[in-house]
Amino acid sequence: IAEPADLLAMLELGYAGVQMGTRFIATPECAVHPDYRAALVTADEHDIVRTKRLSGVDVAILRPSDWPEGASADEVPGEPGRLVAWALRHPRFKSWARTYLTLRSVRALKRSSTKGLGYRDVFQAGKSVGGIHSIAPAGEIVARFRKALEQA
Repeated sequence: IAEPADLLAMLELGYAGVQMGTRFIATPECAVHPDYRAALVTADEHDIVRTKRLSGVDVAILRPSDWPEGASADEVPGEPGRLVAWALRHPRFKSWARTYLTLRSVRALKRSSTKGLGYRDVFQAGKSVGGIHSIAPAGEIVARFRKALEQA
């Protein structure tokens, strides 16, 4: 949980200031595979990488085991192939390429979030993952956030 002054600043920003999706994945109520929750608890902000492998635009994910340390986006396994990468650069084909990647990624994300990781599967997460140290009920997370806000 952030410092009280940070909480007030976040609330002034509205939704843009308070994005807590990653934290709520690490709750018993979230219908994901236990491996996903465990990965969030053990990860820190340095385990977050960006990839175009999901939708053709940068998305934050936990570093997959097949992602080489220090690799550039062009070297990362699972990035769009040459044809899709070419289509993403051309306005006429960009929407088709993104549709293809999105459909492919929805299937992969559903599989990995409910069945655990397999080859080329990924877990989405934000840099706030460094603040997740345990699996906690959603109500408890909201109560902690509210208490911190009231103290502000």
